[in-house]
Amino acid sequence: MKSIRTWFLPLLLLTACHPHTPEGTALITGKIAGGQGAVWILEELDPMGAAVLDTVTADAGGSFRFPVNATEAGFYILKTPDGRMTIITAKPGDTIRVTGDLTRFPGEVTVDGSDDARLLSEFYRHASRNKALSDSLQSVLAYHRDDSLFTPLTLKFDSIFQHIWDDQRAFNSQFIRKHPSSFASLVVVNYSFGTRPVLSPDSDRAFYLTVDSALSIRYPGNRHVEYNKKNIAGYVRREQLDRGSNH
Repeated sequence: MKSIRTWFLPLLLLTACHPHTPEGTALITGKIAGGQGAVWILEELDPMGAAVLDTVTADAGGSFRFPVNATEAGFYILKTPDGRMTIITAKPGDTIRVTGDLTRFPGEVTVDGSDDARLLSEFYRHASRNKALSDSLQSVLAYHRDDSLFTPLTLKFDSIFQHIWDDQRAFNSQFIRKHPSSFASLVVVNYSFGTRPVLSPDSDRAFYLTVDSALSIRYPGNRHVEYNKKNIAGYVRREQLDRGSNH
């Protein structure tokens, strides 16, 4: 997913073929309407990238399950073979439930089972709607690139693009203000449209520091939290170097 900075190297071993979930593991389950026989892929996100953990086929009722030997809170990509995906957070002991309709996945998927999983699902539903609208406008512009409508459409769409951007910034900002200690805030604060971060590590530094402070208390030593802390320190060092070079 290009709009997420991928940060995470797999430290988990998925054992989806086991009929019972060992104590202390996480379980990611799904029941997707129209998803009978559908293939699902689970990947883990890590500071060094993403790695496939397992692939399962849904049963005749559209249900599937991924037991995960989780050692700490983490992030997972649930995706279809055609590349549609959503991000899920889970920690040891969680049972995460994914529901929705295959034809509307991932835009209208619902994830629950923990507060963090539910909050991240709510964030992605909002972000998916904005991204779909932005992609639709881009498609219209691409279609008219070589005709007389391109310039007036560009001028008209500029204000719509700005509204989408402002809406996503407002949503991300409010999310972090309300849920700074949610593990989902790591994704929200680092979320990007394309290569452009919605919240800038420079002008919006306070949000990054708020998330770092809250999660360092709730998840001390967690590799995702530590990687985010390292990134913030890097932003600060570069800023200090830039200031020094201007004197």
